[in-house]
Amino acid sequence: MRIKALIIEDEVIAARNLKRMIRSVSDTIEIVGECESVEESIEWLKENIPDLIFQDIQLADGNSFQIFEEVEVETPIIFTTAFDEYAIAAFKQNSVDYLLKPIDEGDLRSAIDKFQKQYFERKGAGIDYAQLSAMLRPQDFRKRFLIKIGSKFKTVNIEDVAYFFVDNKVCHIRTKENRSYPLDISMTQLATKVDPTDFFRINRQLLVSATAIESLQYLSSTRVRVNLNPTYENAIVAIEKIVPFKKWLDR
Repeated sequence: MRIKALIIEDEVIAARNLKRMIRSVSDTIEIVGECESVEESIEWLKENIPDLIFQDIQLADGNSFQIFEEVEVETPIIFTTAFDEYAIAAFKQNSVDYLLKPIDEGDLRSAIDKFQKQYFERKGAGIDYAQLSAMLRPQDFRKRFLIKIGSKFKTVNIEDVAYFFVDNKVCHIRTKENRSYPLDISMTQLATKVDPTDFFRINRQLLVSATAIESLQYLSSTRVRVNLNPTYENAIVAIEKIVPFKKWLDR
């Protein structure tokens, strides 16, 4: 089976060397796209879904984690980076592979072997790159939200939030007092603005606070319902997020 891969890298020589090494260590990976910027990557990923992404973090027009604020990416990523130890710890915690520059061919082979094993065994799914992005930018965590109610405004502190949900394509905030307010931000963007140790996006429509979770109910081996307070109907954990969600709860 051919594996379609995208390379996101703004250094021409680095991209060329990476392609050469990929072809040297694997005959199943086909490079179907190359992007040099955040903007180009966003446009490419809106139209295409690769099986694997090789992604540098620092690009010419910004941090590549900005891509996840505009496009929801569920494709496995092997990061190619010169990031610091804090970032590497975050990658490990989220089961993300990374290669430190300059890339060693043996490390590349090991990363591809690991991916292929997960790919064919259908394991290793559920990495939340929006949460990983937030872990690497803790200075961006929101402490409060300014809510407009008619001609007036009020603030909602982050510790008073039970969860965020999507209704009719609009993101809303629900407080622990069971009051809901619309927000002028997408769920994908919001997931990068709250502390991932306190909030987890269990599915596309729901980002929950740990303090709002009362219990879990296993409906089957692949369906888990989260009982929230205040109640939210159909708070079902997406199948690909069950494993990382359980790890998040057990910290």
